[in-house]
Amino acid sequence: MALAYKLRRALRRYNIFLEAEELNSAHLNSQILHIREQIQQLTKALNDAMKLFGLDLSRVEYGPPSDIILGPTDTYERLDWNWGSIHDPTGRRESSLVIEGDRRRTAVIVIVGQSNAANHGTGRYVAKHRVDNFNIYDGKCYHAADPLLGASGDGGNFAARLGDKLIEVGLFDRVILAPIAMGGTTVEQWAEEGMFNRRIPVVIRRLYDAGLSADFILWQQGEGNQGVGDIGGRQYRKNLLEVIRTFRRYGVTAPFFVSLTTTCGGPHPNAENIRAGQKSAVDRMAAIYQGADTDTIGLEHRWDTCHFNEVGLDMVASLWLDVIATYCRSAHQVVVPSPGSGGIELAVGGQNG
Repeated sequence: MALAYKLRRALRRYNIFLEAEELNSAHLNSQILHIREQIQQLTKALNDAMKLFGLDLSRVEYGPPSDIILGPTDTYERLDWNWGSIHDPTGRRESSLVIEGDRRRTAVIVIVGQSNAANHGTGRYVAKHRVDNFNIYDGKCYHAADPLLGASGDGGNFAARLGDKLIEVGLFDRVILAPIAMGGTTVEQWAEEGMFNRRIPVVIRRLYDAGLSADFILWQQGEGNQGVGDIGGRQYRKNLLEVIRTFRRYGVTAPFFVSLTTTCGGPHPNAENIRAGQKSAVDRMAAIYQGADTDTIGLEHRWDTCHFNEVGLDMVASLWLDVIATYCRSAHQVVVPSPGSGGIELAVGGQNG
């Protein structure tokens, strides 16, 4: 996207230069006119592509994670807004930030959304394998144990279970989770100008400073949005694309997975609108894919008819496992299995290189 932005600006400048020339001049021969037509066609193609991706290049500038400046306001208090997210690592086992061996064998997963993507389930879980928890607040890694650092709530989370499953099927040897989900939030609160949008560049920069980059981004949210009058989910889609744009703005090209999520306390009265917005945001050309359909998990697996119990959390983890495994298979990047892995090794197609 950064290259497209620079190219578009260059083409516009060159086009202005050509228009300033006298078209009847002997210096503007047929070859130059042909070049001008090609430039105009390419400019139009780039403009159309940017509209397709839902990006407004007049407002967005792209750069690497190092462009993000963390300041004195990027404190726990200002990033948490009294939401009570977990930040104190006392009593947790710190893990190394260094990735040993083949980078493709480690998956860094950022989890964004509301309570069912945070620590609001029942049954705390401690990872059995090399699953680590990257803490947005101190930029360090700890062995993954519920409640996960960085997310709200003090209960269970599906993510550590997902990490174990990804390792057990042989997809990865190590998983690093970077959860930043906050309970009860709407998509607007994560979009540009939203109160929690700043959490996105902060986690990008702190991962970068730790020598890490996201391989997968999981968006699991939707219960908190009313969806009244949002026919076709257009408003939801608009806000969600702003969330995605925040990641892309700072060079995060990892696949972004959008869950189908609306259920809380019973069927959502406007589920059709919310789910339409989630589905319409999917665009493979922009590396936006359909994620887990958590609405398929019934109320019997939700301890309060909204948040998942232990069985429900395991079901969510299995849904996400299927999504990631399917993506890896579609990437057609099969490498040699590691000894004792018990499965086919698949390399992700994100930022691992």
